Amino acid sequence: MSRPVRLLPVLALVLAGLAPWPAAADGEQARLAVLGFAKDGSAFAFEQFGWQSNHTFPFSELSVIETATGKFFAGAPFLSAIASKGASIESARMITYAAAREILDRRAIREPGTIAGRASGDPNDPQAQSLAFEVPTLGPVTLKIEATIVKSVGCEPAEVKVKALALRLLDAKGAVMRNLYLEKNPPPERLCPTGYGLVEARLFPRKDKAPILAVVLGFDRPSFTGLDRRYMGITVDLAASAAAEPAKGH
Repeated sequence: MSRPVRLLPVLALVLAGLAPWPAAADGEQARLAVLGFAKDGSAFAFEQFGWQSNHTFPFSELSVIETATGKFFAGAPFLSAIASKGASIESARMITYAAAREILDRRAIREPGTIAGRASGDPNDPQAQSLAFEVPTLGPVTLKIEATIVKSVGCEPAEVKVKALALRLLDAKGAVMRNLYLEKNPPPERLCPTGYGLVEARLFPRKDKAPILAVVLGFDRPSFTGLDRRYMGITVDLAASAAAEPAKGH
């Protein structure tokens, strides 16, 4: 007799906070689960999961970002894809969380932080191109996406307009306070992105100084099955010098 599968504690908590997975979706749009910050704010984590290869094989990808640098933690992202018919999304997620468990536990990544704003993450939604909210010590601010069409090597066969991302933080008057993320061309692993949309902004509050900001964005890319939406994260220490190099996104 087969024994029931036991969920890892951290995965069980994440699953409890999610609505049921829809029976069908257009294209291969991934679903998002934000795990939050490390206890000391030093890391931020989120997972994206769903189906690939024409809704045949489940996948799960868990990103852990060092908030001080905006770079992946060594060994991340943790990725699993099960190329077997009949495999479940739950199985793919369990494999990913098992691989990431040590870092999730060691860094105590379970602090939700404060959700400052949310949007659809749809690049075609005008409401997802900016988010306005309050930041302690800084006051009213606005996150704004600026996407520029660029020539990206390797994307010509897809016949799409590839876009590079700029993410800026504006003050109450609309002036640029700092550039949070700038790129000349999207990295190859983003696979020819055609647009970006804000999903949410989270703050890790700290006493006597500006918080850490984590931004999750959705981006679309070409797919044989229609919409292929994935997610990336950007982290910035708002107390650090604005003259520092813009954080990298993942």
